[in-house]
Amino acid sequence: MGMDIEVVGRTWYTVHLTDEDVEKAKRYIKEHEENLPSFDMRKNICWAVLQLSNECEIELYSDGKATESDFSTEDIDWSEFEDRTPEEILGI
Repeated sequence: MGMDIEVVGRTWYTVHLTDEDVEKAKRYIKEHEENLPSFDMRKNICWAVLQLSNECEIELYSDGKATESDFSTEDIDWSEFEDRTPEEILGI
């Protein structure tokens, strides 16, 4: 019979950016060089990609760009879809 629980998970993807995506990120960094969040250009590139993704200028998950690279369970909780009480499930 089993039971329903809720599982919160985190998934990491490796995304291959196209040459066009990289050019957009370079332009974005150049246009915002006064407001970059870090001295570390790796972080600035990631920031630019995130901003462009949020603005729908770069699509991260289409056309097979993304490959799942890792997954972890963050939390487990009782499901609102479980009709039985804990006592019914445990038989007490």
